[in-house]
Formats: sequence, C-alpha cells, structure tokens
Amino acid sequence: MSVDVDATHATRGLLHVTSTSRYAGPLTLEYPRWIPGEHIRPGRSLTWRLVITAGTYRLRWERDLVDLYAIHVDVPPGTPALDVDFDFLGAALGDTVRRA
Repeated sequence: MSVDVDATHATRGLLHVTSTSRYAGPLTLEYPRWIPGEHIRPGRSLTWRLVITAGTYRLRWERDLVDLYAIHVDVPPGTPALDVDFDFLGAALGDTVRRA
C-alpha cells in the first residue's frame, strides 16, 4: 500500500490524499470517529470528493446505513490497483496547536 499526501494547501486546511493498494472483493473503509492525540472538536473536519477507481474504472461506493463513518465498495477480481482519492478539509495548520 502506498499513500501520497499533497499538503500544498495545508495552511488553508486542505489535504489531497491518494492511496494505492492491491485488493479484490467486498471492502469496507472507515473514517475514524476520534484520532488519539487530536484535540479538535467533532465536526471541524471532513472528507470531501471521494473517488475510488480500479484501473481505469470508477467504482460505485455506498455509505453504510447504520454506521455513517463506514463506506462499502465491491472491488472486481483481477484489479491491478485500487486507488482511493479524496480531499480532507480540516483545520488550517496551527489551528489546533495550543499556544503558551
């Protein structure tokens, strides 16, 4: 698995992330409800523009009907690479740092 993060606009609170891995079959991806060490109040960050592709095919994903932090996608057999591409909108760099 590889993860590429473009932090060019981190000071404005925007990260562009691409994750590439090999996978086939039903897949559940989950967004963390709380990240240890983070002291940001809930609701101040979100994932935006989620695109999942298998090779040149864009895959359809669905949000879980019970757990809104989970999404489901079926990855076709023989997929050479699974790419998960999204933007993370969060607090601007330094917003969550406590200043003395």
